[in-house]
Amino acid sequence: MPIVYGKTLMSAAEDIQYFWKDHVMEMEYLVRLIGWFSSILETPVLYVTPFFSTSKNFMVMEAHSIGVYDEIKKRKRKVTLRVPSKVKRDRRKNEISTFVNFIHQKHAYIAMRVV
Repeated sequence: MPIVYGKTLMSAAEDIQYFWKDHVMEMEYLVRLIGWFSSILETPVLYVTPFFSTSKNFMVMEAHSIGVYDEIKKRKRKVTLRVPSKVKRDRRKNEISTFVNFIHQKHAYIAMRVV
């Protein structure tokens, strides 16, 4: 972990870049691999900490058109709503968002431990 206290912005930036390249990038590939594997198996991605657990299960958004009567213009028009499918998972979104959601959950876990 980089030593931040007592350092200037530029010297801390070098430490953070070193830490990111050596530690986080390897973890990113591992977590993305887990997301890819989960999307192939068509199962939700689960994140579990001692305080809470998160299940990410992105579904394909389907377009549905409905007719709406516009009171101001006195006519009917079509509106398209995007609703998540109940059976079809979005493999691409599950795979791509896995690492970002993992990082957000770790930040939340650290914040809860501090509190």
